[in-house]
Amino acid sequence: MKIALLTLLGLIGILSPVAQGQQPYGEFTSLKRLAVPASSLPIPVFYDNAIAGFAYGNGVFWCLTQRGDLLVIDTSGNAATPLITTPRSDMGGWCEGGICYDGDTLWITTGEAIIPMDAQGRDLGPGIPVPMANLLDPVNPYYVSGIVKDADGFWLLQGLDGLLYHVNRSGMLTKQFPNAWFNYRTANNNSSLTWFQDRLLLSTGNVPPSNGRDLWSAMTVDTATGDVVSSWGYPEPYSMDFENYFRHIGFSAGEGCLWLMERTNGTDEGVRIRKIALPAAQPFPQHVASTWGEFSIEGWKYAPLQGGVVEGIFGLGCQTEREELWITAHIGATAGYKASGPRYFTSLGVWANSYYSDKYIPRDICFVGDSMWIADYWPGMVTASVRRVTLMPDGSVAKDASFDVGLEQIDGIATDGVDLWVSGRSSAPSTGMPAHEIKKVSRSGQVLAHHTFPDLHTHNYADLAWHKGSLWAVAMNMFGDSAMIHQINPETGEIAREFRTGWYRPLSNINGNLSSDGEHLLMIAIVDSAGTSPQTLSSFENSHERLLQLVPILAPEPPSLIFPVNGVSQHATSSLFSWSPCDHATSYHIQVALDSLFQDRVLEDSLVPAPERAVGPLLPHTKYFWRVCARNSDGNSSWSQIWSLTTGEVSSIGQSGDEFPEEYRLHQNHPNPFNPVTVIRYDLPKRTEVRLAVYNALGQEVALLVNRVEDAGYRLVRFDASGLASGVYIYRLQADGYLQSHKMVLVR
Repeated sequence: MKIALLTLLGLIGILSPVAQGQQPYGEFTSLKRLAVPASSLPIPVFYDNAIAGFAYGNGVFWCLTQRGDLLVIDTSGNAATPLITTPRSDMGGWCEGGICYDGDTLWITTGEAIIPMDAQGRDLGPGIPVPMANLLDPVNPYYVSGIVKDADGFWLLQGLDGLLYHVNRSGMLTKQFPNAWFNYRTANNNSSLTWFQDRLLLSTGNVPPSNGRDLWSAMTVDTATGDVVSSWGYPEPYSMDFENYFRHIGFSAGEGCLWLMERTNGTDEGVRIRKIALPAAQPFPQHVASTWGEFSIEGWKYAPLQGGVVEGIFGLGCQTEREELWITAHIGATAGYKASGPRYFTSLGVWANSYYSDKYIPRDICFVGDSMWIADYWPGMVTASVRRVTLMPDGSVAKDASFDVGLEQIDGIATDGVDLWVSGRSSAPSTGMPAHEIKKVSRSGQVLAHHTFPDLHTHNYADLAWHKGSLWAVAMNMFGDSAMIHQINPETGEIAREFRTGWYRPLSNINGNLSSDGEHLLMIAIVDSAGTSPQTLSSFENSHERLLQLVPILAPEPPSLIFPVNGVSQHATSSLFSWSPCDHATSYHIQVALDSLFQDRVLEDSLVPAPERAVGPLLPHTKYFWRVCARNSDGNSSWSQIWSLTTGEVSSIGQSGDEFPEEYRLHQNHPNPFNPVTVIRYDLPKRTEVRLAVYNALGQEVALLVNRVEDAGYRLVRFDASGLASGVYIYRLQADGYLQSHKMVLVR
């Protein structure tokens, strides 16, 4: 294979036209644009020899074509005559754009090797082999579309697989991030890598996306963790006019800026080069909000979507024992992924062809043990069916069993571990109007239960999940732009609870999906850093799909009262009332009254943010009753027990009066066990120096709660163990020679 090098000698053309001036370009700023007609280049650069990648160095752009030609263009638009060099046998027959320049050497990769050349295109020794056999995700190992050099070796990007990995100078694999989410954005063999602000900058590929907003972007990646740090969007280059669109090639850093190259299409296929100002960091929300509608987000991963392969989602399934996630996609594909890190999935493969040939589209997927069951149908041609399948290594699908479920359309499938549950629709015999249905069927196809939901707008169940003994369904409205999740009694078909989500449909490529990993409900959806559905998709930061681990926010349990203790007399007229914190509570409601029926209330506050409130001044020598309930968006808990107290003289706790305790005392914490907050009470009969500390089972101090002189009185301290692991801890009080310890148990 030949390598053509266009040197800077023998200028043959000037870039035209040249547009100067600062202009917005998506979420970047374009400082200059150069248009390079194909007619100004000495060799054709279109179709199977298009420019696949480039690197900036020494004031020029080194452009690599798909057949291995090397072109040189300077920043003023000058190109030069070619110099033909000896072909390299280890270049293979195809180049995917992996090229970088370190100031002395050009490095080019085709997937099999990293090849060194000098500025004249001459060999500089044998290539460095790429360790394909050791990669976690070698679906398309030859499509290495990006390369960049660091002090220890090279970072490489497989655009088609979303695999970012590092090799040392001997070609040994040192690190890899098999992030299928990268793949959804990099999408194709024209993705690129460059250095930006001491991080890797990944840019996207050139496949026409089904959701252009997500694909046309750039992102920086932390090389220690693989997490996306910042992200920017730029305009989608595609239009319906095939003759006039342009394709993204990649980024390269140089001269204190970024250079962006695009390949044009039409009567004169050439390239455009943009000088891009270094953008300000646009933090990617690594830690998404804690809530999503009426759900708590307990964890998340990058959504395993593969641009050009999995262009959208119909259904979601989880094989819990093997930590696998499975997707049924718009293009008739079934795709599997294996959890391979805290945020990532490795692709297990994509199976599609046999579904097209058999006129079936997979809609959803579930697992009974190791058996895979798929719900599928072909709109308007065949009725819905359920199939037990085996995915073959050659990409085909072997159908072990199948049966008709009596639905015109099928949407979701789930299993209770024994039988199958399916959701879909058919026409009601009485009206001919569509009605939504959920059926329980045995694995031999016998209908065991049948629930009908006539209101299709409310009960359009796009997917099902079996979760903690109940059937759960995501209910989409008819337009797919809002969603509720229903908890359904499997015996009666009644909706036990309804939960609002933060769903916002990302254009048309993700339908309502739902599954369970045994502990959480799973859904791939959009969520922004505030936890709300973005009202506009113009902001790239608010358009990232996540696999969310969701727990429904239920009405909290009632709190336990702590202080003042029940029945206390001679209590201060002003003091701090406290109670135990409650899981899922967002606020508390306290009532203080002169009667136990709370008809004569002297204090009522329904928006107490923490499990304590200052109360007073109360009347001296008066009996009061008090109670508390916990609140969140799902409702209020029942009231706590009713406690009473009788005030003494006008005073505040710890200042004066007969309310002082008679002896030192350290009380048992409450609640115990706890997660992650508990309250510790202690009594001081006189003013003294106090030290209250927490120790782990090894005797190491993990928290110092009090270390000061305190007045006499009843004291309480809230201890938050959010940063500690589950286990037994000791808390110890030292005061005026008094020493006492108690055990407490933190349970995650």
